[in-house]
Amino acid sequence: MKKLRVLFLAVVLAGAMTGCLSTSKDSKVDTKVEEKDTSSDSAGKEKEKETQEETEESQPQATTGAKFRETAAVYVSDDAAAVLENLDTDYTKIAWGVIYTPSEDEGPIISIAPYFDGENYFIVIGVTNLYDKDIKFEASGYAKDAQDENVGNIDIKIGNIGAGGDTAIYCAPCEAGSTGAIHWDGMSFEESKSQRVNWESDWALGQAEDGSIGINYMIDGEEEMSAVKVSALVLDEDGFIIGFGESDDAKIDGNTAIGAIDFHTKEFNGTVADGALFANPVKK
Repeated sequence: MKKLRVLFLAVVLAGAMTGCLSTSKDSKVDTKVEEKDTSSDSAGKEKEKETQEETEESQPQATTGAKFRETAAVYVSDDAAAVLENLDTDYTKIAWGVIYTPSEDEGPIISIAPYFDGENYFIVIGVTNLYDKDIKFEASGYAKDAQDENVGNIDIKIGNIGAGGDTAIYCAPCEAGSTGAIHWDGMSFEESKSQRVNWESDWALGQAEDGSIGINYMIDGEEEMSAVKVSALVLDEDGFIIGFGESDDAKIDGNTAIGAIDFHTKEFNGTVADGALFANPVKK
């Protein structure tokens, strides 16, 4: 398994790049998912709404046994919640708004957190793989506001999410604030044709010469890598997201990948207290 060695240092960016439930899954599963709302008046309730091609699916009741932040409405079993809260990644640093699963076997876990950067609205979606096999994940839909209107289209295509707890991060801009509820038009997940690499990371949050905030990172893999997608989140003192960046063009040399993510801002809509980094390296 991977470990995250967090080096929270004030360094100058050298360069900028823009930005276990052990269940088995061998066959493709297509599913439709009910929406969950993270607004204060509905975070603990299930939304049951059919679309033309959707069928109703029962969701588990929100667990009271998990130790997640009070912000999260958790709609997974206590067993799955225990796995999530013990992941050796940065997953539990984040003040997720809602956490649920689209599958009865709780292999894929969907975690959602809308955020506002002071000028623009976004919705961050984390897809965590609790299967014992790597998965390919695709989904489409839209984020909803308090009036159930479409405020941001979602089109997720992730070729590999590593088995046993890797998380892939997707961020979509929104025209207005989203409650965190998502209407899913479709979703599919199947065993990936590519293979993950066990990894560790060193990263440092700091400022470039022009004053913009960014992250330098290094990914160490147990095997040679052919590609690596890296996503980074900036968090305030309560774990709420105040910034997002990603990179898929790190310099790879064997089993090491080095890169940087520039958040393209000199200040955030909140106090910078921590960061979270997620990587999805693929075997060469």
